[in-house]
This record gives sequence, C-alpha cells and structure tokens, in this order.
Amino acid sequence: MTMRHIWAFLSMLVLAAAPASAQKGEGPVVYADLIFQDMLNAHADRWAEKGHARPVLVFADTATLLQHLGNGTKGDLFISVDADSMDALQESGIVDPATRQPYRQNSVVLFGGAQARYPVMLANPAAVQRQVEHGGLRGRIAMANPDETASGRYAKRVLDYLGLWEMVGDRIILTETDREAVDIVEEGGAEWGITLGSTLRIFEASQPDNQVREFSQAKTNGAVPIAHFVARFKGAKHPQAAAFQDFLARDAAYQGAFEAE
Repeated sequence: MTMRHIWAFLSMLVLAAAPASAQKGEGPVVYADLIFQDMLNAHADRWAEKGHARPVLVFADTATLLQHLGNGTKGDLFISVDADSMDALQESGIVDPATRQPYRQNSVVLFGGAQARYPVMLANPAAVQRQVEHGGLRGRIAMANPDETASGRYAKRVLDYLGLWEMVGDRIILTETDREAVDIVEEGGAEWGITLGSTLRIFEASQPDNQVREFSQAKTNGAVPIAHFVARFKGAKHPQAAAFQDFLARDAAYQGAFEAE
C-alpha cells in the first residue's frame, strides 16, 4: 500500500466520523484541505479564547473532500485551496455563492537545504531557463504530486509557465504532501524543494533550528494566481457560522505566512 493510499484511507476514516452538523455545545463544522491544518487550529483556539464554542475542524486532501461532500455530507463552512474546488461545490449547489469570500492569497517558493548550490530566481522565463542551462538549480527537486495535491498543481503550473517542467522533470521527486517535500529537503534527500510559501513559512516558524531556507518567490505576472476561498454551505445551520467566517478574514494567526507574488 502506498503512502497516497494510506492518506486516502485515513482521510476517509476522518470524514466518516465527521458530524453532519455541530453537536450541542460545539462550534461550526469546517471542512478544509490539509494545508490549512496549522492555521485553522490557531484560528479555532483564538476563537475559543473569546468565549465561543471551538469549531469542529475536518481535514482531508481536496479531492477526498469534494468526493465526500458531493455524496451529501453537510457542514457549515468550506475553505478551498483553489478557485476550481470552490467553483465545483458552487456549481453543485453545495455552497452558497453569496457567502463566498477570499480567505488568503499565497505564493509558490523555491527553497533549499544545506546542500543547495546555484539557486535561480523563479521570475523571467527566458532568464531562468538560461540559468538552468548554465548549471543553476543543480540536484534533485522535491515537490508534492500535482496529480494528487493542490500545492503540487500550483507548483507545476509555475514550472510550466517558466518553461522549466520539461527541463528539470527527470530530477523531480514527487511526494504525497507538501510537508513531506519540505521534510525530504530538510533531511538531505533532495537539494531543492518547491512548495507553497505558507507551508514553508509555517514549517520554519514551528522548527526555528531547521536546515532549509527560502531562495526565491515565483513571479508569474498574474498568470498563475494562487488564492484560497471560504464559503458557507447552503442551509448552514450553526448560529455562529457567519460570525466565524468573518473572524477568519480578520484574525491575524499565521497571516504573515501567506504572501502573494
């Protein structure tokens, strides 16, 4: 059994145990991709500190969430990793389009470990291609699988835009999660990694003695927008669903980790 199958199995167990609606004394039920786990737990703790019932947070990869919610699972709030997943739920009549709001913007970053040499700037396509042709970005590159994760899809879109996917594809190590890509670079299994800026910065904040550092934030002139959204389910019943959604937009927890290009 591969790690992807294990993740999918565990996600399904979590979703199967998730309540269709909040139980008495609980906060709103929130569904979100795994990349938001640290941030949303911080939001939920700060919300509870204000005297509210702590939200019930349900995490899984986006594909599993969409499948589960498409089968009729109900909740109060959904936080999407990209516009496409929110569009899908909106078109299926699962979320209320009138409640859809931006949550955070993000970026794709190049980072390296202790063995990283000859970094490149992920900006001008022609310039970065010349840098790679002349020895830049030497070594293996870890990133989340674009066929399985939203962060991997964002990374591949950036590499495609820069004309690098074909140039470095044979040196890419695909991982099951974006955090796993960071861990591989940290442990020396790859010289470089490409992930969402929020993933790297939250990792750095949680492990200040880590051996990775950010080298370049991708610049695509808007060709690869990276934005996350929040919306309420149609028929969301929790009386604090709207208030918690508003709190998400205002709360500063981990806000510095999310930086648009």
